[in-house]
Amino acid sequence: MTMETQKTILVVDDTESMRDLLRAHLERVGYTVIDAPGGISGVKTAKEQSPDLIICDLMMPDKGGYEVLSELQQDPTTRNIPFYILTAIFDSEVKAKGISQGAWNVFPKPFPMRELLESIKRDTENKTASNILPTSSATPSASLNTTTPTSQKPPVTNTTTSDVTLPINPEKRDQNR
Repeated sequence: MTMETQKTILVVDDTESMRDLLRAHLERVGYTVIDAPGGISGVKTAKEQSPDLIICDLMMPDKGGYEVLSELQQDPTTRNIPFYILTAIFDSEVKAKGISQGAWNVFPKPFPMRELLESIKRDTENKTASNILPTSSATPSASLNTTTPTSQKPPVTNTTTSDVTLPINPEKRDQNR
Protein backbone atom coordinates (compact mmCIF):
# COMPACT_ATOMS: atom_id res chain seq x y z
CA MET A 1 0.00 0.00 0.00
CA THR A 2 1.19 3.47 -0.74
CA MET A 3 0.85 6.27 1.74
CA GLU A 4 -1.93 7.73 -0.44
CA THR A 5 -4.05 4.60 -0.13
CA GLN A 6 -3.01 3.46 3.33
CA LYS A 7 -6.09 2.59 5.39
CA THR A 8 -6.58 2.83 9.13
CA ILE A 9 -8.07 -0.07 11.07
CA LEU A 10 -9.40 0.29 14.62
CA VAL A 11 -9.03 -2.86 16.72
CA VAL A 12 -11.27 -2.94 19.81
CA ASP A 13 -10.54 -5.83 22.17
CA ASP A 14 -10.09 -6.11 25.92
CA THR A 15 -7.28 -8.64 25.45
CA GLU A 16 -3.95 -6.94 24.82
CA SER A 17 -2.42 -10.00 23.14
CA MET A 18 -5.28 -10.06 20.60
CA ARG A 19 -4.82 -6.36 19.83
CA ASP A 20 -1.07 -6.94 19.42
CA LEU A 21 -1.59 -9.97 17.19
CA LEU A 22 -3.99 -8.15 14.89
CA ARG A 23 -1.74 -5.08 14.85
CA ALA A 24 1.27 -7.17 13.77
CA HIS A 25 -0.59 -8.84 10.90
CA LEU A 26 -2.37 -5.70 9.72
CA GLU A 27 0.74 -3.53 9.83
CA ARG A 28 2.70 -6.23 7.98
CA VAL A 29 0.38 -5.83 4.99
CA GLY A 30 0.42 -2.04 5.13
CA TYR A 31 -2.47 -0.90 7.30
CA THR A 32 -2.21 1.73 10.00
CA VAL A 33 -3.61 0.30 13.23
CA ILE A 34 -5.12 2.12 16.17
CA ASP A 35 -6.57 0.24 19.09
CA ALA A 36 -8.82 0.53 22.08
CA PRO A 37 -8.89 -1.74 25.16
CA GLY A 38 -12.67 -1.79 25.49
CA GLY A 39 -16.00 -0.85 24.00
CA ILE A 40 -16.33 2.58 25.60
CA SER A 41 -12.89 3.67 24.46
CA GLY A 42 -13.54 2.02 21.08
CA VAL A 43 -16.61 4.19 20.46
CA LYS A 44 -14.69 7.31 21.51
CA THR A 45 -11.71 6.43 19.28
CA ALA A 46 -13.96 5.65 16.29
CA LYS A 47 -15.67 9.02 16.61
CA GLU A 48 -12.39 10.90 17.02
CA GLN A 49 -10.27 9.05 14.43
CA SER A 50 -12.84 7.92 11.82
CA PRO A 51 -11.05 4.69 10.82
CA ASP A 52 -11.63 2.94 7.50
CA LEU A 53 -12.73 -0.28 9.23
CA ILE A 54 -13.36 -1.49 12.79
CA ILE A 55 -12.63 -4.96 14.19
CA CYS A 56 -14.37 -5.43 17.54
CA ASP A 57 -14.52 -8.23 20.07
CA LEU A 58 -18.05 -9.35 20.88
CA MET A 59 -17.65 -9.89 24.62
CA MET A 60 -15.91 -7.18 26.66
CA PRO A 61 -16.56 -6.15 30.25
CA ASP A 62 -17.46 -2.49 29.70
CA LYS A 63 -19.40 -2.54 26.42
CA GLY A 64 -19.71 -5.50 24.06
CA GLY A 65 -19.47 -5.58 20.29
CA TYR A 66 -23.23 -5.40 19.66
CA GLU A 67 -23.50 -2.29 21.86
CA VAL A 68 -20.47 -0.67 20.21
CA LEU A 69 -21.97 -1.34 16.78
CA SER A 70 -25.37 0.02 17.81
CA GLU A 71 -23.89 3.22 19.21
CA LEU A 72 -21.72 3.81 16.14
CA GLN A 73 -24.69 3.24 13.81
CA GLN A 74 -26.61 6.03 15.56
CA ASP A 75 -23.91 8.57 14.69
CA PRO A 76 -23.92 9.85 11.07
CA THR A 77 -20.12 10.20 11.16
CA THR A 78 -19.51 6.53 12.04
CA ARG A 79 -22.56 4.61 10.79
CA ASN A 80 -21.01 3.66 7.45
CA ILE A 81 -17.67 2.42 8.75
CA PRO A 82 -17.32 -1.31 7.96
CA PHE A 83 -17.60 -3.19 11.26
CA TYR A 84 -16.35 -6.72 11.94
CA ILE A 85 -17.09 -8.76 15.03
CA LEU A 86 -14.63 -11.32 16.43
CA THR A 87 -16.02 -13.85 18.87
CA ALA A 88 -14.93 -16.94 20.76
CA ILE A 89 -18.58 -18.02 20.94
CA PHE A 90 -19.25 -18.62 17.26
CA ASP A 91 -22.24 -20.34 15.73
CA SER A 92 -24.79 -19.56 13.04
CA GLU A 93 -27.06 -17.72 15.50
CA VAL A 94 -24.29 -15.41 16.71
CA LYS A 95 -23.24 -14.74 13.14
CA ALA A 96 -26.82 -14.09 12.00
CA LYS A 97 -27.43 -11.71 14.92
CA GLY A 98 -24.24 -9.77 14.18
CA ILE A 99 -25.06 -9.46 10.50
CA SER A 100 -28.69 -8.52 11.17
CA GLN A 101 -27.53 -5.77 13.53
CA GLY A 102 -25.26 -4.29 10.87
CA ALA A 103 -21.89 -6.01 11.17
CA TRP A 104 -20.22 -6.48 7.80
CA ASN A 105 -18.72 -9.79 8.89
CA VAL A 106 -18.41 -12.01 11.95
CA PHE A 107 -15.28 -14.11 12.44
CA PRO A 108 -14.64 -16.86 14.97
CA LYS A 109 -11.72 -16.88 17.38
CA PRO A 110 -9.41 -18.43 16.42
CA PHE A 111 -9.90 -16.85 13.03
CA PRO A 112 -8.61 -17.53 9.53
CA MET A 113 -6.09 -14.70 9.09
CA ARG A 114 -5.92 -14.88 5.31
CA GLU A 115 -9.71 -14.64 4.97
CA LEU A 116 -9.84 -11.79 7.48
CA LEU A 117 -7.18 -9.85 5.54
CA GLU A 118 -8.90 -10.52 2.18
CA SER A 119 -12.22 -9.33 3.59
CA ILE A 120 -10.65 -6.18 5.04
CA LYS A 121 -8.96 -5.38 1.74
CA ARG A 122 -12.19 -5.85 -0.19
CA ASP A 123 -14.30 -3.78 2.19
CA THR A 124 -11.84 -0.90 2.51
CA GLU A 125 -11.48 -0.79 -1.29
CA ASN A 126 -15.28 -0.83 -1.71
CA LYS A 127 -15.57 2.03 0.77
CA THR A 128 -13.09 4.07 -1.26
CA ALA A 129 -14.61 3.15 -4.63
CA SER A 130 -18.23 3.90 -3.86
CA ASN A 131 -18.12 6.04 -0.70
CA ILE A 132 -21.72 4.84 -0.32
CA LEU A 133 -21.80 1.95 2.06
CA PRO A 134 -24.64 -0.47 2.55
CA THR A 135 -26.92 -0.49 5.54
CA SER A 136 -27.40 -3.47 7.80
CA SER A 137 -29.63 -5.14 5.20
CA ALA A 138 -26.77 -5.36 2.70
CA THR A 139 -23.47 -6.19 4.33
CA PRO A 140 -20.58 -6.59 1.88
CA SER A 141 -18.52 -9.39 3.37
CA ALA A 142 -21.26 -11.15 5.25
CA SER A 143 -21.12 -14.89 4.84
CA LEU A 144 -24.85 -15.41 4.95
CA ASN A 145 -26.52 -16.99 1.94
CA THR A 146 -28.21 -14.34 -0.12
CA THR A 147 -30.35 -14.81 -3.17
CA THR A 148 -30.08 -11.31 -4.58
CA PRO A 149 -26.56 -9.90 -4.52
CA THR A 150 -26.31 -6.14 -4.72
CA SER A 151 -23.79 -4.25 -6.80
CA GLN A 152 -22.12 -3.14 -3.58
CA LYS A 153 -21.65 -6.66 -2.27
CA PRO A 154 -18.34 -8.38 -3.04
CA PRO A 155 -18.33 -12.17 -3.33
CA VAL A 156 -19.43 -14.07 -0.23
CA THR A 157 -16.54 -15.23 1.91
CA ASN A 158 -16.17 -18.50 3.73
CA THR A 159 -15.13 -18.01 7.34
CA THR A 160 -14.20 -21.56 8.19
CA THR A 161 -11.06 -22.17 10.18
CA SER A 162 -9.42 -24.35 7.53
CA ASP A 163 -6.87 -21.61 7.01
CA VAL A 164 -4.19 -20.47 9.44
CA THR A 165 -5.84 -20.24 12.82
CA LEU A 166 -4.67 -18.24 15.75
CA PRO A 167 -5.32 -19.32 19.34
CA ILE A 168 -7.32 -17.16 21.72
CA ASN A 169 -4.76 -17.55 24.43
CA PRO A 170 -1.06 -18.00 23.55
CA GLU A 171 -0.60 -20.31 26.55
CA LYS A 172 -3.09 -22.73 24.97
CA ARG A 173 -1.28 -22.75 21.62
CA ASP A 174 -0.17 -26.39 21.91
CA GLN A 175 -3.66 -27.54 22.91
CA ASN A 176 -5.17 -26.02 19.74
CA ARG A 177 -2.88 -27.86 17.29
